[in-house]
Amino acid sequence: MRVIELDESTVPALDAYLRKDLSANLYVIYDLQYERKSRATFHIAEEHGSIRGVLLKYRGYPHPLAVVLGSDDAVHLLLDNVGVEKMTLLATPELSKVLGEKWPNVSKSEVNIMLLNGHSANLIVRHNVSRLGVDDACVFARSLASRVGEVLSEGDLAEARRLLAANAAFGIFDGDLLVSRAISHARLPEGWAIGSIFTDPRYRGRGLVMSVTSALTQEALRYTDRVLLFVRANNAPAIHIYEKIGFRNIARRTWLDTGNRISP
Repeated sequence: MRVIELDESTVPALDAYLRKDLSANLYVIYDLQYERKSRATFHIAEEHGSIRGVLLKYRGYPHPLAVVLGSDDAVHLLLDNVGVEKMTLLATPELSKVLGEKWPNVSKSEVNIMLLNGHSANLIVRHNVSRLGVDDACVFARSLASRVGEVLSEGDLAEARRLLAANAAFGIFDGDLLVSRAISHARLPEGWAIGSIFTDPRYRGRGLVMSVTSALTQEALRYTDRVLLFVRANNAPAIHIYEKIGFRNIARRTWLDTGNRISP
């Protein structure tokens, strides 16, 4: 078995490998198609022409992020051959032993992947939900910064503009304050991935997440019949809301932080 960096000749094989679990791997498939030349680097472990594992590393983020999939031996080889010493890593739970051997004392969280099919949707919009655009970049960036406790900067504004220009986003306002929001992260004909779902703590308990998530899901269902999101496995209130809308757990991922001190 050997580790190689992905090139154009191996893209079709990796795409086929990922589509064996299309819903759970939708993010990675999207990055393979659209982010590979700008924000994502792929390494694969292959043996006799067959892909055994893949490591995706994102570029251009304040903190290194990665996704790893595959068999134990393939992932072990990938981690040994690609620099991942200080990384926030998303992996399948089956890889816990391999990851535990490499990072025995790291912080771990469990994340559910939830899927909604068009026929199971029970969308509930009880508030005035607005479609967000690039003109809302300032309030959107401020919402993101307040979530992670960071001071708003020109970089935050630029990233907010990029996100709003490239994705569908919805929010609920109280005056000029964006108090709840959600945005698409990956859009393919086969499915949409949505996330960054957040409500200002002062406005929780009013059903805003239900409305803003339903509005974004409704938009997604105009283009696809598959919508997925990630949620912490111990976030029972959020899971309950998503289940009411029609989302169901289909898979789980382990979130490891090897030094960035970032939680999902």
